[in-house]
Amino acid sequence: MKRILIVSIMLLALGLYATAAFYPTSVIAENFGAEWCAACGFAVEGLNTLGAQVPAHELSIVRLLTESGPDYSSPDIDARFNYYEVLGFPAVIFNGKIRIDGSGEGIADGSRYLEALNQLRYSASPLKLDITSFDANSGTISLSAELLHPELEFLDSSVYFYLVEDDVSAGLNHVVRDIKSQRMDISYTGSSFSLNETFAISYSWNLAKLWAVAFVQAENGAILQSASTLALPQYRMQAAVPFERIIYGEANTQYYSPAFYIYNLGAADTFTRQIEVVSAPDDWYFNYCDVEGNCYPGSFPIPTTLGTGEYEALDLNILVGSAGT
Repeated sequence: MKRILIVSIMLLALGLYATAAFYPTSVIAENFGAEWCAACGFAVEGLNTLGAQVPAHELSIVRLLTESGPDYSSPDIDARFNYYEVLGFPAVIFNGKIRIDGSGEGIADGSRYLEALNQLRYSASPLKLDITSFDANSGTISLSAELLHPELEFLDSSVYFYLVEDDVSAGLNHVVRDIKSQRMDISYTGSSFSLNETFAISYSWNLAKLWAVAFVQAENGAILQSASTLALPQYRMQAAVPFERIIYGEANTQYYSPAFYIYNLGAADTFTRQIEVVSAPDDWYFNYCDVEGNCYPGSFPIPTTLGTGEYEALDLNILVGSAGT
């Protein structure tokens, strides 16, 4: 039996639900720089530290290089610099929302990048993306996309495909080699739709080190969801929490959260669920309920079996004593 401790407000919990409106968000970090940029090495060091702490299904890190010759730069790559108005290096942008410029304190050790990631980690996306096929020899890639929330639409969005090469040379990793994109409106259809692209492959590249990432960027610049072809672990539990995870409680009240979702995206197994309180007043009491109205004391370990791709939906209930967070 695998034991999972799930955290929102620092806590989280779990229950089954018929149709989920949200899916766990996978974050993409775009690292902008140039091959000649000495300060960019600090950003690379910090992102390497971050990548060692976070599994690939939660975070993709890519490096875009400008003014670095035809081996590393292209008009499509430069267009991404222009899109974000990147003028100084390094600049690291998480999901198109959180930007960290420069190479000062907290960069080389990755702490500022971790702070940025934690603002996005466990967030809920209305989009589900899956890369259904990728062939490094031919450069072909296929993406399946589905908008889960029936009341949302994203007009004039862009779907981007990055072809990435690892271990290009000493100090050059996760380098974006080619970019493809499609402009489209995304609305609810109740079913998934597919997109296909073909990258231009240079056989001077190491085909065994090529991988791809796809993401949807809304008109306002926010990246709604991403997916990659990176190898994934056997066990993958991810949360989709569509509300703020820091909860402010007034004295002698009760808090009820919107539904949130725990997905098993790895191997089927029996897991243990319970709430772990990281930070809260001593006189706050936590439980959670499923959509059928079954409620569970948060501190009790309760076994639950989930198949691959299955999820549970719950709402968090807090009996608030003294005011606090």
